[in-house]
Amino acid sequence: IGTYLRPSSTQLTFQLSSDERNDLSVRFIGQQESDAHGRSSIHGYFAITLRPTRAIAFTPSLLLLRSRGEEAAVISSGRIVTASAGGEEYSLFADRALDELDAGSKGSLTFTRALSLQFTTQLLIARGKYAGYRRLVEPSRFVRDVPPGLSADFNEAVFNANALLRWEFVPGSALYLVWTQFRYGDSRRYATTNEERIGEAFA
Repeated sequence: IGTYLRPSSTQLTFQLSSDERNDLSVRFIGQQESDAHGRSSIHGYFAITLRPTRAIAFTPSLLLLRSRGEEAAVISSGRIVTASAGGEEYSLFADRALDELDAGSKGSLTFTRALSLQFTTQLLIARGKYAGYRRLVEPSRFVRDVPPGLSADFNEAVFNANALLRWEFVPGSALYLVWTQFRYGDSRRYATTNEERIGEAFA
């Protein structure tokens, strides 16, 4: 509820990569960012691609993110948490500390010109902690008259895996077999329990 004006920020990015046509290639991206409201974040991404034969390609990757002092809308179950004060709705903000680890891989196997297999996996681990809860009253102004004892902290892990088998049984016509796996976990110390606490605090 309401319009939020993002603070100005500065960003420094460093990239390094080798020729992707080689049997072995690497890529690295490092980034540091800060903004006028005190946010400081750094993240690094590294990937290596292996091609032992023309029929095989495999790319594992790793991304690490660390952010502190980010002025963020409080997110709960994919939505901005709103509450009422004197009958009016508003958006809830806080200073967020965030740590993420994203480990992934992708690859392909070509058996014949007509038959191939592609796959991807991703493991995401994220931990967030909020402090200094406040409500938005103007695009860049907040008041801290929110109920005490709130917590929208989270600690979760997500795993995704996909595989696709493609068979072109006649030129121009293909048959696909797809396998998908998804897993989600949280400590339950944060997600559901604290959503209820927020709801009770604003009731």
